[in-house]
Amino acid sequence: MQHLNVTVQATPGFPQSLPDEYEVNLYRIAQELLQNTLKHAEATEAMLQLDCFDNTLLMRYSDNGKGFDFAQIQQKNGNGIANLHARVQLLNGTLQINTAPQQGMNVAIQIPYKSTLK
Repeated sequence: MQHLNVTVQATPGFPQSLPDEYEVNLYRIAQELLQNTLKHAEATEAMLQLDCFDNTLLMRYSDNGKGFDFAQIQQKNGNGIANLHARVQLLNGTLQINTAPQQGMNVAIQIPYKSTLK
């Protein structure tokens, strides 16, 4: 059985609750990232960081897995990366994935968000 130590950090500026559309999609994005790490990366550590500043939600994810050739994965039309892009686009956000063989994976997601709380 594979063991993955996951650290989750949320800054004090990250909202304690979000509209349902944001909560569901951010949850599914995190779920997809963790599932991909467990399924493919052979990682032992993963970190999920949540922040909010300048009307932007920021989700960062990293693992210490084996990484992959991003261009090669895009050509295969895998569901994992496509699902991430689709969920981020639903929230009008941007997705950046940095990875290379033997270098783990780093993901940065930025989503516009204006809190209704004052």
